[in-house]
Amino acid sequence: MPFDSDTQLLLSNFTSSEARGIWDDGVFTYVAGRGYNATAGREEALMWVVPEPPACGLMLVAGLAGFALLGRHRK
Repeated sequence: MPFDSDTQLLLSNFTSSEARGIWDDGVFTYVAGRGYNATAGREEALMWVVPEPPACGLMLVAGLAGFALLGRHRK
């Protein structure tokens, strides 16, 4: 799931960020890095946790297959 961490996931007091590692466990994507906290005047460690997108493609295929089977059964 692409995202722009600077505009979507940073608090307003952070003026920049840098991702240093990324991994997922099948449920969430984790991004570890650092960002500059302008209010505190220092760099701080950050971790973003983003839910994996639903498997909507798989659900669509299953739904279409179900409709195809129903159509065949009614003839």
